Amino acid sequence: SFFNHVDPGFCNIMIHAPPAKGWTAKGGEAVFTFCGREKFEKITASWDSDSNKKNKKHLGDLKPPPVTVAGSTITLVEDWYGGPDVNGGEPVKETVVMVLNNHNKVQNIIYSVDNPYHGH
Repeated sequence: SFFNHVDPGFCNIMIHAPPAKGWTAKGGEAVFTFCGREKFEKITASWDSDSNKKNKKHLGDLKPPPVTVAGSTITLVEDWYGGPDVNGGEPVKETVVMVLNNHNKVQNIIYSVDNPYHGH
């Protein structure tokens, strides 16, 4: 699982976060942070479970994104589907920068979201 590669104290830093079940972002906040691998693992498990119940669709990229590795960063541009609980069920179009620590674990993930859903 992706979480095997994540530091326990990692943080998500989201620029224009999409609204999602399990966290306090309402959608479109300039910057929203959410820290802790265990908490995030539980939230994504609930998104996955709700998506499976609703339409059997798996969470993830609509197609494999191009990935750039440079220094201690991994950068990708993706259309990510998070199920009915994330972004009003719409895929999240985002640029993602993962920053690795000196143990080669993901320490921080910075997301710049292009299309946060506002419930219109």
